[in-house]
Amino acid sequence: MNYYVIYHRTAVWGRPALPKKPSELGWPRDYTPIAVITAASLEDAYRNSQNDDCVWTEWDDVLCLFSSDEARSTSIGDVIWELPGGDRPIRKPFAVALMGFQPLD
Repeated sequence: MNYYVIYHRTAVWGRPALPKKPSELGWPRDYTPIAVITAASLEDAYRNSQNDDCVWTEWDDVLCLFSSDEARSTSIGDVIWELPGGDRPIRKPFAVALMGFQPLD
């Protein structure tokens, strides 16, 4: 298992896709950390941060919650940061895109 921090954008996001330049996202200025979760992959981290039958922050894979407010589902423009540990040497933030993820440098 790997560890991921879920960040949600605090500014209103009205675009259907990410800007071409990651610097135009406002990362990290316009983001707030929501939770640290465990997941097998980046894709699983995204899937595990969706509200389905219950609020995702109440699930067992949530290790640390930064706010007691009810969290919305992770969506386009939000960021998932893979933390050190696990089996992948690359540790960096990824923005959720329309299809997949965009690495942020």
